Amino acid sequence: MDDTSGYYSVDFTGDIFADFVDKVLRPLHPTAVVSVSAGGSSAAAVAGELLGTPGASVAALAALATVADCAHAAGAGARSTTAYTHTAGGAHRLVGLLPTPPVATGPPGQGDPAVSLCPEDQQAAERAVRDVLDRSRITHGPVRMELWLTADGIRVVRAEQRVDQDEAAVLHRLTGVDLVRQTLDLSLAAGAGGHTAPTEALDGSTR
Repeated sequence: MDDTSGYYSVDFTGDIFADFVDKVLRPLHPTAVVSVSAGGSSAAAVAGELLGTPGASVAALAALATVADCAHAAGAGARSTTAYTHTAGGAHRLVGLLPTPPVATGPPGQGDPAVSLCPEDQQAAERAVRDVLDRSRITHGPVRMELWLTADGIRVVRAEQRVDQDEAAVLHRLTGVDLVRQTLDLSLAAGAGGHTAPTEALDGSTR
């Protein structure tokens, strides 16, 4: 699709959405259906399944919303952080950590926030996010998670498939990984029958 394709308002939860996909999207022969927002990820998953294009499944997104440990109390001294992951071919990568809520920054590159963990907490964070991704059967794309670092370990309290573009810009400066571009490139390559390697951050870039 391009800028001349037009804009449509359709309820993707209704029966009419399948008709919209068949009559409007399918004739355009899209390679992939991609959303970088949480609000659009479910619609993209439904459209992708109807078209047979690559991407996270509807079932995987539903599972992702239920695996977080929302009932866990933070407790005194708990710290909160936001984790960004990227999955390609079922291989998960913790790309970076930012404060929760994100810290307002000045001009690009000046005062970018970062979260530094000791090696033990870094490994625990990687295990926690990979466990959520595995249990949700996420095989494709980015996921944003909110973590609590507690005295009892690391808890994932929220997880959704989305890319906050402001945060992604900070991550790009900190890690060298452009999640928006990685998401688009992965979907387009997979839809074209290509093969992509798992996302790789620069050495020492995960903060």
